[in-house]
Order: sequence, then C-alpha cells, then structure tokens
Amino acid sequence: MPAKRWTMTFGLFLLLAVSAVAAGSFEQALEQANRAIADKQWQAAAEAFGAASAVSELDAGQHYNHACVLALSGSVDRAFTALEAAVNAGYTDRAHIERDPDLAPLRADPRYAALLKHADALLKLDQRQYGAKAIETPYAETLSEAERIAGLSRLWSEAKYNFANFDLVPDLDWDALYLKTLPKVQQTPRTQDYYRELIAFLAQLQDGHTGVFPPDALAAQFYSRPPLRTRLIEGRVMVTEVLDDSLKQAGLKRGTEILAIDGLAVHDYVRQSVLPWVSASTPQDLRQRAYGFDLLLGPVDRTVKLRLGQNAHDSFEVSLRRWSPSEHVALKIPGNPAFAWKLLPGGIAYVALNHFDNSEAADQYLKQFDEIKKAKAIIFDVRRNGGGNSGEGYRILATLTDQTLATSQWQTRKYVSAWRAWGLTQAPIGETGSWPADLERRYEGKVVVLTSAQTYSAAEDFVGAFKGMKRGLVIGEATGGSTGQPLFLNLPGGGSARICSKRDRLADGTEFVGVGIHPDVTVTDSVDTFRAKRDRVLDEALLHLQENR
Repeated sequence: MPAKRWTMTFGLFLLLAVSAVAAGSFEQALEQANRAIADKQWQAAAEAFGAASAVSELDAGQHYNHACVLALSGSVDRAFTALEAAVNAGYTDRAHIERDPDLAPLRADPRYAALLKHADALLKLDQRQYGAKAIETPYAETLSEAERIAGLSRLWSEAKYNFANFDLVPDLDWDALYLKTLPKVQQTPRTQDYYRELIAFLAQLQDGHTGVFPPDALAAQFYSRPPLRTRLIEGRVMVTEVLDDSLKQAGLKRGTEILAIDGLAVHDYVRQSVLPWVSASTPQDLRQRAYGFDLLLGPVDRTVKLRLGQNAHDSFEVSLRRWSPSEHVALKIPGNPAFAWKLLPGGIAYVALNHFDNSEAADQYLKQFDEIKKAKAIIFDVRRNGGGNSGEGYRILATLTDQTLATSQWQTRKYVSAWRAWGLTQAPIGETGSWPADLERRYEGKVVVLTSAQTYSAAEDFVGAFKGMKRGLVIGEATGGSTGQPLFLNLPGGGSARICSKRDRLADGTEFVGVGIHPDVTVTDSVDTFRAKRDRVLDEALLHLQENR
C-alpha cells in the first residue's frame, strides 16, 4: 500500500508539473503570436497560434485572431477552419466580421456567407436564451405591476447566476432580499420611485461595478446637483470647487466646510439620504462617492439647504438650486485631460494619467517618451483615474521593463446545469494575464505611482501590475477596490443595470476587490494642507525620490 500511494502521489506530481509546463508553453506561444502580429509577420503569427492550440484550447478571440492571420498569410482553407472554431466558441459579432479588413481574402468564397448565417443562428439562439426583449419596455411615468416585478426579477436572477463577488458579502441572503423587495416594487407604480427601489436593491451587493441606472427621461430627477464639488477630508466635508459665480456670491469658496444639509448634521444626512443608494466595494470607495458626486444629488425642482462655516457658532445657511445634468454640461467645465506631463525641479517627470477610456493617455505618453525618458525619475499620478481599458495602462508599464508583465489573475463563474443535477458544485474558470515588454522603448530610472480612493478599475490594474514589477513605490491612499467586467442589462421603463461578472486579483493571487490596493507609503490630505493648496502626496513622492538618488 505505501508503495502504491507513493506511485499515485508521484503520478499526481508529474501531472501537475506537465500541466505547469503546458500552461507556460501556451502563454509563450500566445506572446509570440502577439509579437508577430505587431510586426505584421502573419505566417509567424499563424504558426504561433497553431503551437498554442496544440497545447491548450484557444478561446473565441484567439481563434478569431488565428483566422485573421491565416487569411492575411494566404491560408484560406485553414482560415475558414479557425473562423468556424471562433464562431462555435462564441464569436458571433457579424458586424465586426464583415468590416474587418483582415478577412477580406475570405469574402468571395461561398463558405463565408454560410459561416455568417451560422453565426446569426447561434446569436439568435443565445438571445432567445439569455435576452429579455419582452420586458425591455420604453419609458413611461408609471409601469404596470407585471413590468415592475419582471424588472426586479431580472436583476435578481442575472445577479444570482452571474455576480462574481457573492463571497465578499457573506451575510447577504440574496433570495430573502428579493422577497423583501417584491412588495416594495408592487406598491410603487411611479417609475421614479420604482427605480429608487431597484438602485437600493443592487446596492446591497456592495460592488462598484454593479448598479442600476434610471431612464434618461428621469436624469434631472436623479442626477441634478448644485454646481460645486465636495470631498471628505479628515472627517470633514470640504467644498473643493465652486463652478458658478452665483455660488461664490452666496459665500461659497474652495475650503468652505459643509456642516449640515437640509437641517441634518452632514454625516446624519449621508447615512439617511445617500448611503442606501450607493453601490461601492470598499469603505474608501463608499466615502469618496457618498461625500463626493452623490452628496447633493436630488430632483431638479427641489432646492437643498446647506449650513456652511467653521463650526456651529460661526456658520451661515444658503439654499441652493440643483442644476440639471444638461445645465452642468452647458457650463463647459473642462475635465482632466487623459494625459499631461511636466518636468519638475530636480529633473523629475510628473506624468498625470487621468483616464484610460481610450488610447489617448498611452498614445501621448509613447509619443513624448523620448523627452520623458530624459528625466531622472518619473512620477505617475493615477489619483483621479477612474479606469477604462486596462491595456492602455499596460502599454505604459511595458516601457519600464524588458520582461513580460504579469498583469492580473481573473476568474468568472461557469454554470454547468448537469453538474448541479449530479450534486456537484460549480467551479469558476479563469487565467493569469500577461503583457509583452516594449522592446523599442525602455526607461530604467526610478518610478513612483500616486494613488487615491478614486483610483479605480483599469487604473487599479495598472497599479497592481506596477507593484508586481517591483519597479518602485506606490504612495498615497488605498485604491477604490473595484474592477471587473460588467454585464449590461436593459430594464422595464427604459433604464438599465450592470452586474460585475468577472473577479480580478493581483498577479500573485492577492485579493484587492473589496479591499483596495494599499500603498507602500500612506499619505492623506489634511484640511490645513488642502486649504493651503499643498499636495502632500506629491510632496512625499518628491522627498522619497530626492532621498533615494
């Protein structure tokens, strides 16, 4: 028996070792394919995809890219085989297939039209199974009871089978909450009230990538606010920006403290009138939302009364009109640019990366890299970066190393109905991501990254990958602690929702969703430094770089 047990253990060890080698070979082959695509070496890319597929099954996107490079290299028959595999694996975006110039060599072949027809059939079946067109009704001031129940039920069922983070809310009984919410939506025929119930319902999942969005027709009732910005600093609510002269004439200015709202102490007001409708993943995420953008939201036709000043004995009251979203747009307040940089004293480059919504931040950084790389050190500031496309951040990080970046681990739920019938638990699927180094550009100097609770989603992916590189310190506050892939849904009455369907971790497996990525050096604003317009976080970064030359 001992010998047999040893043999089985050795066999398991050998299997795991072989699996690890296979996984490494698969990733290496895909990296070779991506490099070949970047160099427009279509035949080499096709061979690399072929090598990867010999090790492990390609996903839909990988099959599709394989088809593209095969078509470009003139291997039409093999391209059709790969494209069919992509469609069967779930790539059914007909519009993209038809406009993709890479597939032009296939379009005159009769097999092309047949493959599009097959893709349409698969998509139609998928929409029948997972769509809900019948309940995606247009806006009306009131909705039928059936519509209201259907909308709530869709949120409940879609989250039940797709939400990636139920383990982070262990005390939540999702089914019990559904039953508790049912009579509330039955008793709220007005669409405006109905959506407030739906927002509160999904907020219980405590996830920043999950939430309900009211119909556009109700935007002025949900998203109107006075033209000012606020932030919680040292437990005090400070006005950070006044966006219209009428408020300045009423006594508001940067650094004014809000003591009370509509007759309630500011923190009591937040607990009663803000928090129940905020979807957030972490305490720091909740604070920055509740005391920032969400603080003074309300109906456009209802004023908000503020008590302002240093304390209750040295204060004054103002009643402010809430401005509709369209009025805020008319202000034409410039937003933060995606990218900005300047050279600070001491030869340190300050690079602000304010969003990854498009390729602008990475494009501009790479365009100006030859100047930036002359700096003795680089400070990347992502404190106001709410995310976007993770790949844009990785393009920037790729210039800081000659090694492949380990980006993150991700997983998503996979439901197999037969497993449930057999009494088996459902196991998630996922993989570890990577990004190739930029072989044309390399910066070897010191690097620091600045973070805050507003560092979010794809910006957190940037921070997490940077920490894994061990290229420098992260300085500031813990990040927002929420990233993932939202699943978007339409609801009765013209509104919509999103449910986080993907769970991300750092490349080494460390959890940060529901926690945040903690900095190496924690630095926060104080009221005094804020009013003095000093940037404590940037000051600390400069001090660190000067002391460690």
